[in-house]
Amino acid sequence: MLSATCSVSVYVRSACETYTDFVSTLFAGIPGSGIAPVISTSFIQYHPNIGWRGCYYVLIGIQLSSFLCWFFFYHPPTFRMKHGQNASVLQYVKNFDYVGTALYTGGLLVFSKCICTKCM
Repeated sequence: MLSATCSVSVYVRSACETYTDFVSTLFAGIPGSGIAPVISTSFIQYHPNIGWRGCYYVLIGIQLSSFLCWFFFYHPPTFRMKHGQNASVLQYVKNFDYVGTALYTGGLLVFSKCICTKCM
């Protein structure tokens, strides 16, 4: 009975870690890095003469194209464009809600720890 419980907890833990790694790679990673395992597996299975190194060449092209699109087309607004010509950065720093930010960050930390503990 004890060995079955241990194996189930190890299985659930590895599934949660795998899911967390997949989500963090997909959303927080550079575009193209979330599909790297799929591309490399397809190269190994369907194009064995190219091998797994072909994955890096394809992903370098994806990363380069995403960087070039970011460089040429992403132009975020400046502070003056967002808040008007008479806006002062010092005034925004003075009026910032530091207590609310600390409470929100603490609550988010406790919530994420609770969810992560449930997976294990």
